[in-house]
Amino acid sequence: EDRFWWADVGLKALGCYEPLSKETCETERSVSLGENAMPIQPRLGSDGNIWFTGAGRGGLGRIALGGEDLLESAFVPLDGA
Repeated sequence: EDRFWWADVGLKALGCYEPLSKETCETERSVSLGENAMPIQPRLGSDGNIWFTGAGRGGLGRIALGGEDLLESAFVPLDGA
């Protein structure tokens, strides 16, 4: 994975920056996570997807990496949160 992943709690979004891309206008992408999202600690999982802590919702989120698109594909609430 040649992307640098970041979380923006203020914008309620996750995104990535591709520093090795030859197209400078195509190097940054983000996905909005909706109301009450407080995404923190994005990490590349062994399944090839990005997993993050959804502190505002009390659970874990997953973003599927499909080509050029970043799509939120799952949110798993944690019991007792």
